[in-house]
Amino acid sequence: MKNVRIFLSYSSADVNEVRSVAERLLSFGISVWFAECDVLSSNYDAFESAPDDNLKKAIDSCTHAIMFINESCKKREYYLREAKHIEVQMEKAHMRAVCVYPLSSSQPNGAVISNMPLVQFDRNTPQSFMPALLPRG
Repeated sequence: MKNVRIFLSYSSADVNEVRSVAERLLSFGISVWFAECDVLSSNYDAFESAPDDNLKKAIDSCTHAIMFINESCKKREYYLREAKHIEVQMEKAHMRAVCVYPLSSSQPNGAVISNMPLVQFDRNTPQSFMPALLPRG
């Protein structure tokens, strides 16, 4: 998809699930920002010298975002700052949340950003939820 770049926000505990989604998106010709590739394959030390600024630049370089959520992510300050920047930078229509594990959250749908569409990750058939993640148009 031309001119589409998706920022993948996730906890390191979910990297295997996120990697499978990243690979699938890439197979559709969609560009992704995936820390495992974009940070580790470039200069990790330079990224870590100013992680918040570099993360904002990464988010700013993307047109869409997929936030992978689990029970612990909403308690992590880093994740919450990242979510806030995504919320400020992107249109709601360009954001999706993927629930990696069942959430027992008091917040509706478990998303950090209110009213963000939520999709349940299915480990047995990870491709089944892909249509809900793909950008329209």
